[in-house]
Amino acid sequence: MNQDKLIMTIDGQEKIYDVYYSFTCPQTNKGYIAYSEHKKDNDGNEIILVSSYDPNISTTKLYPVTDPKEMELVQEVFEKIKSIA
Repeated sequence: MNQDKLIMTIDGQEKIYDVYYSFTCPQTNKGYIAYSEHKKDNDGNEIILVSSYDPNISTTKLYPVTDPKEMELVQEVFEKIKSIA
């Protein structure tokens, strides 16, 4: 998945998100994507959403990342990207 914007229809409304990064992990055979619509939490931090997807299917359906090991992997990649930027 290589794109700058992610467009999803949620409850009949189209939402546009900015994609921060996406990557495929051979160990899990899944793709991961981090994206945001630039909303802030109560502490003023940007809310970044993370989902997984099947990189072998051209029509992408996003799934929640619920496995703690997968979330740790995504956070490690995010930290590496932040340190480079």
